[in-house]
Amino acid sequence: MKLNNIRVLFLLFLSFGGQLLYAQISTIKGTVTSDEDGSTIPGVNVVIKGTTHGVTTDIDGKYAIQASPSDFLVFSFVGYQQVEKKVGNLAFFNLSLKPEVKALDEVVVVGYGSKKKSDLIGSVNSVRTDKMVAKASTDLQGMLKGVVAGLLVTTGSSRPGGSSSLLLRGTNSLLGGTGPLYVVDGIPVNSIDDINANDIETISVLKDASAQGIYGARASNGVILITTHRGSDTKGKINISYNTLISIQNVKPNFEVYSPEEYMQVRREAYRANYATAANGYTGDYKPDSLIFTPFELESIKNKNYVNWMDLAFKKNVPLVKHDISISGGNEKTKYAASLGYYNQDGVRYSSDYKRYTGKLALDQKVNKWLNTGISAYYANSLQHQETNSWVDFITFSPIAKLYDDNGDLIQYPLGDMKSINPLIWENTRSYAVTSNRGMYIGYLEISPIKGLKFKTTASMDLTSKEYDTFLSKQDPSSVLGKGYASALFLDQRSYLLENMLTYEAKLNNGHRFDVTLLQSADKRQTTSTTTSATSLGNDFFGINSLGSALESTTARDKEKHYILSFMGRINYVINEKYLLNFTLRSDGSSVFGANNKWSYFPSGAIAWNMHKENFLKSVKWINESKLRLSYGQIGNEAISPYGSLSTAVNMFYVSNGTPIAGYLPSTTLPNPNLRWETSTTYNIGYDFSLFNQKLNGSIDVYKRITTDLLTKRTIPASLGYTNMYFNLGEIQNKGVEITLNSYIVSNDKFTWQVGANFTLNRNKLTKGVLQDSAGRYIDDVANKWFIGKSVNVYYDYQSDGIWQTSDILDSLNKYSMPKARPGDVRIRDVSGPNGVPDSTITVDDKVIINKDPKWIASFSTSLAYQGFELSADVYILRGVTKSNPFMSDFNDGGTLQGTLNGIKRDYWTPENASTSCFRPNETSVSPYIASLNYQDASYIRLSNITLAYSLPQNWISSLKISRFKMYVRADNLFTITKFMSMSTETNPDSYPETVNYIFGINMNF
Repeated sequence: MKLNNIRVLFLLFLSFGGQLLYAQISTIKGTVTSDEDGSTIPGVNVVIKGTTHGVTTDIDGKYAIQASPSDFLVFSFVGYQQVEKKVGNLAFFNLSLKPEVKALDEVVVVGYGSKKKSDLIGSVNSVRTDKMVAKASTDLQGMLKGVVAGLLVTTGSSRPGGSSSLLLRGTNSLLGGTGPLYVVDGIPVNSIDDINANDIETISVLKDASAQGIYGARASNGVILITTHRGSDTKGKINISYNTLISIQNVKPNFEVYSPEEYMQVRREAYRANYATAANGYTGDYKPDSLIFTPFELESIKNKNYVNWMDLAFKKNVPLVKHDISISGGNEKTKYAASLGYYNQDGVRYSSDYKRYTGKLALDQKVNKWLNTGISAYYANSLQHQETNSWVDFITFSPIAKLYDDNGDLIQYPLGDMKSINPLIWENTRSYAVTSNRGMYIGYLEISPIKGLKFKTTASMDLTSKEYDTFLSKQDPSSVLGKGYASALFLDQRSYLLENMLTYEAKLNNGHRFDVTLLQSADKRQTTSTTTSATSLGNDFFGINSLGSALESTTARDKEKHYILSFMGRINYVINEKYLLNFTLRSDGSSVFGANNKWSYFPSGAIAWNMHKENFLKSVKWINESKLRLSYGQIGNEAISPYGSLSTAVNMFYVSNGTPIAGYLPSTTLPNPNLRWETSTTYNIGYDFSLFNQKLNGSIDVYKRITTDLLTKRTIPASLGYTNMYFNLGEIQNKGVEITLNSYIVSNDKFTWQVGANFTLNRNKLTKGVLQDSAGRYIDDVANKWFIGKSVNVYYDYQSDGIWQTSDILDSLNKYSMPKARPGDVRIRDVSGPNGVPDSTITVDDKVIINKDPKWIASFSTSLAYQGFELSADVYILRGVTKSNPFMSDFNDGGTLQGTLNGIKRDYWTPENASTSCFRPNETSVSPYIASLNYQDASYIRLSNITLAYSLPQNWISSLKISRFKMYVRADNLFTITKFMSMSTETNPDSYPETVNYIFGINMNF
């Protein structure tokens, strides 16, 4: 009886405990997305830790799993960091998986293919493109500033629609372009100005000859590989993304302009200096204002009628908007991607703006197991209006002016002198516009007849048409006799490319693997330009369209064609994942060269040693990668325009028997059938490392590049019937060091802190000149500023040694042989004489070579992410660069201080102010040698951007079918520290000014 009672109690306990346990188990649901772009991830494993019980996310990234509060859920997916989460009271849990920090598994595009970073042999840098989307600009080149070691990015034009120039590892040509080759989706293109940053997936920069060798003749200045977005296998799901931003732009000058009172004092001092003589101690007396200012100016001064021209030069809080939408998706056989972009930027200068529309379509089709095909099309249409005059006109105009008449209309001559034209007038009487249409079309067919073997043929067209319009109305003050003027330049550029590529890759049983690539390509480029100019317009009501009403007009037309035929072979061989070898041979034939040297051959090779794979390092757990790289190669450069090696003719008009006849004469250039390629030979040693579970990654490259057979144009005796001829002469050397570091100081599922830096040092010099003396020795070409042993980018001028003071004026008479010098004049350093030593005489021997190249470049970046928030910043440093600043000495830029024009405020010399930096104002004569003050240190430190972003939690937005919602605020060019007195440290002082941008943006994925 007792036994039966015990059994009953035990059964009751089991029943109650089971019900209690069952009551604690609950269902947790959620969605898993990618932290990179917010897209959902199907196939993620969601497992209860310590068990085999689990589920996988469906096509929409959703999951549902039963677990108890004490359980831990483990989320894992290939290529992403594993995450553990305690169930607790969770009913819903949405998660964004971060990509694994595995630098060695990163896939890098290397040209005609891609490789894992661990398999790279050449010097290649890959660029993150996520920050590029957030930048309020169309300047793709400018977005690379501070991102790649060895790459110098210089702003070419800051006007809306402007672009930057790129220089990789120094200047290596005297006549040829120094910009890199751009390759978009495998197709070499002349420009990337029309490419939408939102369409870019990856950017790779090929820096050494072994990496560039596959592109041969066009790769001597480096290669920028751009791959745009294409579709992927999303199991039929459509991914939609929308990015938008709005920006406010303002200028931030690094100088002040003289106020009206200061400007008047400059003029008084300038007139005073006219009467400074030795008899009065070079002091001079002030003259009455009635002898200095006009009656109009005196009246304005009396009534304090002044104009702040700087306030009128630039608009404030100028808007910029950008919208991009894209869709992508596909399945195992068909993949697609499409996008539309809109960009509208108003300029800080009046009359300037830029508007662009872009569209892209890509389709890839797997026809069967052995046949793939695809097409892509890209189109861009843009309209750019340029400013009607330079902003320098505003800083140099006298502030003693009257802007409007009594009716409120602009006064044409605001100084009352009938010659100084109101700079605001041009806004109403002239216009400059550039219209562009560009289409890029690519199609390919890929056949895989057997395992490892592929044959791919690719055909492409890159078609660009541009129209440059200039219009001056009859009311324009510069219009001759009020006739008006109009011109239109029509530019048509066409590039056609056909490439056939055969690749084979295989693994051998002994741990060896290899791949072989064979390539044949034919490239044709054609440019046609037609210019129509007209004056004596019948009417100007229709602006540029008034060309047809002109009574006088001229038309000019030019056309040129350029052909390149190429063959290339490349082999990569890997032994036991330890030793990597690469050899490339490319042959290029170009139509621009002489009949005797149209073809050239460019070999390159590289080896790498994965030391961390060796037994002696395998036990060192904190070393993840230790790779030594060595490379050597030769690359060619065309450096001259089509027909440069041929005899050409020029138009010549003459009269015969009273009848005008058009004929042709030989040009002044003697043809050279022996012209050959410039050849750059590069030696590169590199070291890649990854430490502490890949928390610290970096690379160091040391290189030396020698460019021979420089293409130059030299004067020849006119008795030959020609005045010049192209030759292959001279040699340039570039050598330098590049360092790249990236560190994940903290990286977990809650908080990430990443820091990056890169450093660039390059030294350029001309090792062999283009001129020789009678003994055959190379000598300096002073006229072109090409000096043996010096950089090819230099100034050659006198060097300022301060300002002559009253106390040392006798030195100018006795010591330095500057008998005409007076207190307040520029003092020149006595550097050398005819015998190479100072001789107390200022002559041409005292001119010095001033290097334009920067001594070094560095950039630093940091990014912190926590619970959906992200804070990032980039700092860029350029040191040791010198630029010429015409604001310091040029009359038209207000630099001569003669009291006529206003200008940049400076600490000028007076008898009461013994300045050592700026000369004395003088109304009638300009201080000698003032141009020596132009050369300023243009080094700078800039906070390139700072961004604060926040991504909304998934459980807030999943019900709206939104997988990612990120919003951010950003500031570009927030501050710059520099001594260079201008609007920008990089562009010419009178160029369109750079702006400080404040941005708000949103990124959404559906």
